[in-house]
Amino acid sequence: LGNLQAARDAAARALHTGKARRDAMRDLIRRYDEETVRLEDFYANRLGTQADRMTPIQKEIRGIAAEFRIDPESIDYSPAEVAGTDLTSFQITIPLVGGYPNLRHFINRVEKSEHLLIVDEVQLTGAREGGAMLSLTIKISTCFRSPRPEAGRAAAAPA
Repeated sequence: LGNLQAARDAAARALHTGKARRDAMRDLIRRYDEETVRLEDFYANRLGTQADRMTPIQKEIRGIAAEFRIDPESIDYSPAEVAGTDLTSFQITIPLVGGYPNLRHFINRVEKSEHLLIVDEVQLTGAREGGAMLSLTIKISTCFRSPRPEAGRAAAAPA
């Protein structure tokens, strides 16, 4: 009888341990699923493709500049493939002219953009009107995903 009770107690402990491990695994699976959804959202909505995001980014940058009465004299775009990924790094170089407070607010707004814009570099290139107007060159970067090949073209590609 003592052996049966000991075996029952050992089985109960093993069952309790197994249930605890099962619950831990379920939690890990739930967290994995949540992070997968977040990662997919990041790639789809934050990185997206150049075709999907470039025009809204350009509009936002020009809109922020207009809001703070800053004149973006010209904008230069430089794409570069990121080796080993399906990403393209895209650097935007903008010469700006404006007062110090407006330029500072412009940079702050760019950094807070929903479009994942990164201020890489700010260079003071000169001053006008006795220093009241500053000339800067700002370099901003973002990344885009390469568009996925269409299903029909991928199937038709030679092996």
